[in-house]
Amino acid sequence: MLACGMAAWPLAAQSLADQLQKAPPEVDQRLRERITAFYQAHVDRKFRQAEQYVAEDTKDFFYERRKSGILRFELKEVVYSDNFTRAKATVICHQNVMLPGFNGQVVGVPVPSHWKIENGDWFFFVDQQEINAMPFGGLKATASAPGEGAGDAMPNLSSGPDVQALQTMVSVERDRVQVSSGETPPPVRVASAAPGRLSLKLEFPKVPGFSASLESPELPARGSTLLRFHLDPQEPLRTGVLVRLTVEQTGQVLYVVVSPANVQAQTK
Repeated sequence: MLACGMAAWPLAAQSLADQLQKAPPEVDQRLRERITAFYQAHVDRKFRQAEQYVAEDTKDFFYERRKSGILRFELKEVVYSDNFTRAKATVICHQNVMLPGFNGQVVGVPVPSHWKIENGDWFFFVDQQEINAMPFGGLKATASAPGEGAGDAMPNLSSGPDVQALQTMVSVERDRVQVSSGETPPPVRVASAAPGRLSLKLEFPKVPGFSASLESPELPARGSTLLRFHLDPQEPLRTGVLVRLTVEQTGQVLYVVVSPANVQAQTK
C-alpha cells in the first residue's frame, strides 16, 4: 500500500500543478484576443492602432522602438504568473531576411512579450524592474520623435549606460560563415564588454545535417565564448541558415549567417 501511495503522489502533484497553471477560460481567451490584435496591427503597419494595447508605463518604449516588418505571426505559448494577472507570451513572427544565402526568404523568429492586467484589461508592457536589475544598471534612451523609431531604444528608466552602449556590449567577431563541402566551419567568438555576467540564448531553424552549440551559454564579465557549427558530412548544406543569439538580460539580438559557398557566390 505504501508503494502504491508513493507512486500515485507524483501524478497527484503534477495534476495539482497543472490546475494551478491553467488560467480561467475567459481570462485566457481575452489575453489571446489582445495579443492577436496587437500583432495584427503590426502586420497591417497600423502602429497607432497597436498603441491601445500598450500599458501607460511602456508607451515611450513603444514610440521609440524600431517597428520590424512582420508578414504574419503565430501565438506559440502563454505562461501565466501572479495569480493570472501577468503573463509571458511567445509569438513566432515571420519576416523577410535580406541576407546572402536567403534571397529574401521568410524566417520565423520567436519574440517574447510581457502582458499585465491594468484597469481591468490586458496590456503589453516592459518589465522595468527586470531591466533595472541588469548587472550594469538601468537604461537611458536616446531622444527621438514619437513614431519615428530609434532602433530598439528603451525609455529613460534610471541612470546607467545609454541604449546604444548596451546594444554593442556583446558582439560576434563575424556575422557570416561560408561553408565549403567536406569542411568543418570555423567557430565564431562571442565577446562581452559588460562588467557583469550575461546569459545567451541560441536559436536556429531545423535544417537537415546542421546544428549549432555554444561552448557556454554564460558570458563572464568582459569575457567570451565560442559559437560552434556542426555539419553532417553525409548531408551537404544546401541553403543559408540564420543563427540567432539573444542576450537575455538586455534583449540584444545578434545574427550569424551560415551559408554554403555556392549559395554565397550566387547572391553577389
